[in-house]
Amino acid sequence: MNRRSHFFFALELPQACKRELNDWAARTREVYSFKTWVHPEDYHITLAFLGAAEEEKLKKACELIAERKKGFGSLMIQIKGLGTFGQKNSPRILWADAEETKVMLPVRRMVYDACLEAGFELDTKPFVPHITLARRSRNNIEPESMIEWGRQLPAIEQQKINQIVLYRTDTEKLPKYEPIARFTLEE
Repeated sequence: MNRRSHFFFALELPQACKRELNDWAARTREVYSFKTWVHPEDYHITLAFLGAAEEEKLKKACELIAERKKGFGSLMIQIKGLGTFGQKNSPRILWADAEETKVMLPVRRMVYDACLEAGFELDTKPFVPHITLARRSRNNIEPESMIEWGRQLPAIEQQKINQIVLYRTDTEKLPKYEPIARFTLEE
């Protein structure tokens, strides 16, 4: 079967952060059952999901981001607790909460606007910065137990992020997200 690649822009997490999140996932796997767990190299914070994309649109979005990233310095994020998307008792997505910062929102807006200007149609739901850890719960979960479990996980220190990455998805590989272009945030 010939699958089309999907593309997205994301904040790349430092390796130390990926290791700590993988420790969280390993501990959580002992308590909750999900169909798939994300490969640690695939942990990221999505800024704009593009889906299948034309080469010209990708090129234009990359050019705009390269121009507009100037003046956006690296940003610090704090990862606190767990959250879910989907049905409360049978979540579709388990995620680590990447707390919004004053710098993250303008960076996200810059990337989002560049993609719109390049001709992409993007999701209009409110931005919820998160790091997906697992997909498709196999059992019922009491939402309160997930919140409590997230509070028991060891703290992850603030993380410095300075890379926006354009990723291509390859569902036949692990890790499945391949970096296509990188944009360093620097003042």
